[in-house]
Amino acid sequence: MIIDVHAHAGPWFFSMDVGSVELNLALMDRYGIDRQIVSASEAVTYDMVSGNRWMAEVLDTHPRLLGYVVVNPNDLATAARELEKYQPAGRFVGVKVHTTYPGQPLMSAAVRDALGLAAEAGLPVLVHTWDETVLGLVDVLERFPDLRVIAGHMGGPAWRTAVEAAHRSERLYLEPCCSITDRGRFRYALDRVPLGQLLFGTEDAVASVRAVVRDLQYVLRFLPPDILMDDGESVRFNPAAVTVDARRFAQLIDTTTINATREAADLYRGNLLEGFVTGAAAFDEWVAAERMEYWRGAIAVFGRLLATQITAGWWESAVDTASRLLSLDPTQEVVHRTLMRLQFEQGRPDAALRRYQECSDILRREFDREPNAETERLHDEIIAALNATPAPREVLRKPVDRPVLILLVEDDLVSSALIEGFLTDAGYDVVSVADGADALMEIGRRKFELLILDINIPTLNGLRLFEIMIQKGIETPAIFITGIAGAEVEARSLEIGAADFLRKPIRREVLLPRIRTILQRRERSSGKHRAVRNGE
Repeated sequence: MIIDVHAHAGPWFFSMDVGSVELNLALMDRYGIDRQIVSASEAVTYDMVSGNRWMAEVLDTHPRLLGYVVVNPNDLATAARELEKYQPAGRFVGVKVHTTYPGQPLMSAAVRDALGLAAEAGLPVLVHTWDETVLGLVDVLERFPDLRVIAGHMGGPAWRTAVEAAHRSERLYLEPCCSITDRGRFRYALDRVPLGQLLFGTEDAVASVRAVVRDLQYVLRFLPPDILMDDGESVRFNPAAVTVDARRFAQLIDTTTINATREAADLYRGNLLEGFVTGAAAFDEWVAAERMEYWRGAIAVFGRLLATQITAGWWESAVDTASRLLSLDPTQEVVHRTLMRLQFEQGRPDAALRRYQECSDILRREFDREPNAETERLHDEIIAALNATPAPREVLRKPVDRPVLILLVEDDLVSSALIEGFLTDAGYDVVSVADGADALMEIGRRKFELLILDINIPTLNGLRLFEIMIQKGIETPAIFITGIAGAEVEARSLEIGAADFLRKPIRREVLLPRIRTILQRRERSSGKHRAVRNGE
């Protein structure tokens, strides 16, 4: 015998096939359900007394249906009278307690006392559960030794917590019906609690899924018919036909390779469905929980990418990443400080000072505290630099007075001429070649201070050329440029130690400051090495 322990009868404001009792019976016939335990929608959402009375009339004429006496935790005196009135009739076999519509949290004193009434009546109680507070039912069951509780919806998005609660108490039963669900939740529960603690309920969820499928098929009627997949429990896009960016991002979050981190960073363009509200509490709560999970994932992704870029010396890219990280969480002092240091090292102490001021304002406003000692020390360095060189630096000119020789390896004549023009106008000496083999010959003939390498060039591509240089012990920094889309080439450039990476078309105001930053860093590093040798 199949018994549905979670059903409603009567008009319902959700878009489900719920209304007359005939719809309940039709659903039972369609899916082979022998008995259905029903609560009156009116009693749950509006009037406990009127709804229970209507439910009693329905049960008298429909022997396949059994009933729940709905108990409103806001009026326990009336609820007690309702139990006294309907329990002896024998057609009501349990108690229904909702939490959302009465506005009483699951662990409130009112709900606890309502559960106590059910325990006194010796009836099992179906209670609406939809968050982590479902775990508190374990303590309630310890308080009422004769109480048996069915966790309706199995905690909703907190289904793992509901399973843990049922594992702790054999008198807590799980009823997992849910219109929006996660794959694998049934198997998760079956692996952790006895089969006897898992109950079957529909709340018309099957019909709800069918209705959603019909609506989506109509909206997407001009697209291929295999766009959607449904298994009677849930509906989803067909991964063979549709790429869902949020799903792909979720797959990449825990993968720490450079490729995955770069791809995840490109995918995350803002919080999931920011500002989108349907008015359906269950769905909006689910979206809010998903939004928070993706946000946490984005914080981790951009943090990993920032660390990788700083290690590789990609300071311009690191500045962009740090700025995106702060747009997600402006309260991270360590990221503010990192961005201050990057801007300071780029020769932009004025920008670094503005970042300090913004950081200070946020910390005072949000946490009522000042920046820590490490941030203050960096602030002092910035102030000292501004006092020593108050005029802004010319970032589009070369940073040293001596000649600076750059090797440009680019096989596209237009792009090569454009970049060479940028470089010569800024005061650099340039040698241009169009082939990886020619580039190796030039590197053997003379000493270059910087290479600009197109990745897709004849004979030897830019990546392979740079790998050969590393094998030969040539430590000349290289900026990779490419017109190839995707995160793979950028990730590979990071892995092999490129000084920077740019995508075409190359802009003067982007290229020249990055060259200046790389050469300044190289100049400072050479100065430190000379100082060490002199000290020896």
